[in-house]
Amino acid sequence: LGPLPPVVDPSRRNAAKDDLRAFMRSYFGAKFKKPFGPIHDRLIERIQDVVVNGGKQAVAMPRGSGKTTITNAAAVWAILNGYRRCVVVVAANTRDARRILKTLETMISKTPALLEDYPEACYPLSKLGGSALLARGQTFYGTPTDVRISADSFRLPTIRGSACSGATIAAFGANAAIRGFQTENPDGSTDRPDFLFLDDLQTDQISANPARIEALEQKVASTLAGLAENGAELSMI
Repeated sequence: LGPLPPVVDPSRRNAAKDDLRAFMRSYFGAKFKKPFGPIHDRLIERIQDVVVNGGKQAVAMPRGSGKTTITNAAAVWAILNGYRRCVVVVAANTRDARRILKTLETMISKTPALLEDYPEACYPLSKLGGSALLARGQTFYGTPTDVRISADSFRLPTIRGSACSGATIAAFGANAAIRGFQTENPDGSTDRPDFLFLDDLQTDQISANPARIEALEQKVASTLAGLAENGAELSMI
């Protein structure tokens, strides 16, 4: 790769950087065609606060009301704008976690408006077409972009000056060996999870067994909440 394309609409990007709701409307309007209701507005405001400042937010809404889609968009907003560097998706099983990871990868790499306004992240990915093999040889002015694409993780391009340079999204099933997870960066530094996206961990089978409910709650409160670096403000949704 040579020069990156210029940002097409700097004012649109600047307006969305500090406003999750504006980001969702500007870049994922096709996913949010209907007007937001008061419950959505409160949720979006709360998620933004958790992403920026850390904290925990449980979300209980009827199926089809958009809670996962909103959280997907929030994860993309968080990582592209540099609020979070290591997003970890945890679902009831590996298959469901990988499905969400693939959705996030597609949102980042194939959304035309994001390609226009976030070329430092999206342009190198657009040239790969999702190929893990091509990613191994991609360079930017001779320096490897170090993009990683696999079933269980996705690392954004390493581009000097980019707010999301080398940021990672990883996926795990709830029963996976996740304790101590961290990512290795090209410069030798490491990142520990700073954004946990927990989606429908409790299955019908778990719900029917009080002991399994207690075990799941304990895993969320100890193992998952303990993934962050000591002293770091973890975002957990």
